[in-house]
Amino acid sequence: MKLKNLFLCLCLPFLFSCQFNMNSLKTSVDVSQKDGLTYQTFRKYLGYHDLPSTGNSKMLVIPVVFSDCSLSEQELKTEHEFLEKTFFGKSEDTYWESVSSFYQKSSYNNLNITGKVSDYFYYNKTIYEANKVYIDEKIEPTYPILLNAINWYNQNYDDLSEFDSDGDSYIDSVWLIYMEDYYSDYFNEHPEYQDVNNLADFLWAYTYWYDRPSDLKIKPFSYSWGSYQFSHDAKKSLPDAHTFIHETGHLLGLDDYYNYDYTASFSGDRTKPIGGLDMMDLNILDHCSYSKFLLNWIKPTVVGEDEELTLNAFQNNGEAIIVPVSSWSGSPLDEYLILELYTPTGLNEEDSTNSYCNRYPKGFDKCGVKIYHVDSRLGLFTLANNSSGIQLASYLSSPNAAYDAMKNDYYIDIVNSNTPSFSYDKKLITLLSSTNVNVYYANRPYSNADNTDLYKDGAKLKGYTFHQYKDKDLTIEIDNMSFDSCSIKISGIGK
Repeated sequence: MKLKNLFLCLCLPFLFSCQFNMNSLKTSVDVSQKDGLTYQTFRKYLGYHDLPSTGNSKMLVIPVVFSDCSLSEQELKTEHEFLEKTFFGKSEDTYWESVSSFYQKSSYNNLNITGKVSDYFYYNKTIYEANKVYIDEKIEPTYPILLNAINWYNQNYDDLSEFDSDGDSYIDSVWLIYMEDYYSDYFNEHPEYQDVNNLADFLWAYTYWYDRPSDLKIKPFSYSWGSYQFSHDAKKSLPDAHTFIHETGHLLGLDDYYNYDYTASFSGDRTKPIGGLDMMDLNILDHCSYSKFLLNWIKPTVVGEDEELTLNAFQNNGEAIIVPVSSWSGSPLDEYLILELYTPTGLNEEDSTNSYCNRYPKGFDKCGVKIYHVDSRLGLFTLANNSSGIQLASYLSSPNAAYDAMKNDYYIDIVNSNTPSFSYDKKLITLLSSTNVNVYYANRPYSNADNTDLYKDGAKLKGYTFHQYKDKDLTIEIDNMSFDSCSIKISGIGK
C-alpha cells in the first residue's frame, strides 16, 4: 500500500503505573479493540510505521550541528546534558516532565519510552544551504539531514535494531535536534535570511515521514525536527519538554486538534474546535480521552441503554464513558461522545496553575466533566476528475467495513479534520460547552475554553445533534460531583 500524501505538522507559533479499575462503572459493555479496527492497524494500512503506543520503545535523538553554528564547545556540552534530561530525565530533572516521564504517566504505564541522545552529528552545510534543497531539488529539506545522520550513526555507533522494538525493520522514532535558534531569534541575528526560501518553516518544529528507498537494514521513517531552543521555552533553569511532547504525539500517530487555518491572513474558518486546552492543541496539559483511546491506553465504557454510572477522575486511572451514535463497532474510528472527569491534578497541574511561557491560556483550574464529540469515521475516496486529486465517495458503514476496502486496495482515510481546508466534511473532535447544548467551539471563534465550559453539578446535555442524526431524547446529567468522582445519568439513547 502506498503511503498517503505527507503533510507538515507545525505547532502554531506564539499564539498562544497504574492499572485500570473500571469496577465503579456499572455496565456490562466494555470496549475490546480486538473486536474492532484499531487505530494502529489502520495506520499500518496507510503505510505508516509509527512509534508503538504500548510496550517498551527506544527513541533515537540526534543533535545536529550546522557549519555556521554559533554555539561554543562548552555551550554544546551544556546543551547536550540539557537535552538528555529533556527527553529521558526524571520528572524532578525538569521544570515539568521529560518526554519519557510524561508518556509513562499519560499512558498509565502502558508506554515506556527510553532512548539515547547521540553525540553531535556535524553536518557540513550552513542552515541556509541545508534549507536550499527545498528550492533547488523540490524535496523536504530535512530528508538529506535525516539520511546522513542515520548513516553516520549506523557506521559509528550501536546497532540500529535496538531502536526497532516491534521488529518491522523501521526505527520506532527519531528526533533531530538542530543546534540553532528557531526562526524568530535566528532572523534577529541573520536579517538577510528572513523569510527566504521557506526558512521560517524549516526553523520551527514539525514531524515528518521518510518514505524514500534506503540500503539500511533498519530504516528511518517517523521523525521529528526541532530546535534545542524549545527546551528553554519556559525560561526556567530546568529543561522544558512541552514542544517535544507535542511532536512525539505525532510520532505516535496523533493529529493536531487546532485549526491550521486559524491565521490572520486566512479568510475562512478561524475557530478553535477544542478551545486550545490540550497537548495536541496548544501543547499544554495532558492528552484527552480521545487521544488515549486511539493509542489504546484506556478502555472506555460504552453505554448502550439508560443507566447511571460513577465516573472517577481521568487523571487517576483513565476512566471514560462513550455514548455511541449507533450500535458500537468497538473501534475509535467512529462517531460518538466521550466523557472524562477533568481535574487540575497530575499532568494537568502545572499548566492549569501557570500560564506556559506567560502567553498561553491556563488550563481548567476547576474539576468538571469534559464532553467531546468525536467524528473519526472512515471514508472511501476515489480519484477526482480535476486537480483536487481525490474526493470523498462515501462514509464506510462501519470501521470494520474497512477490512473489505483494505483487501480491495481502495483508498480509505479518516474523513474529518479540525482544519476546514483539510477536512472533507465535519470537525474531527470538538469540545461541547456546558453553556449551550449545541455550541461547539466551532461556533466560538477567537476564544479559548475556560472553567464555564466544564459540566458541573446539575449540568445537563439534552437533545444533542450528532452528525448522522439528531437524538432528540438523549439526556446526560451530571450529579454528586466531588474532586475525585461524579455521577453520570444517561437516558434516551437512540430514541
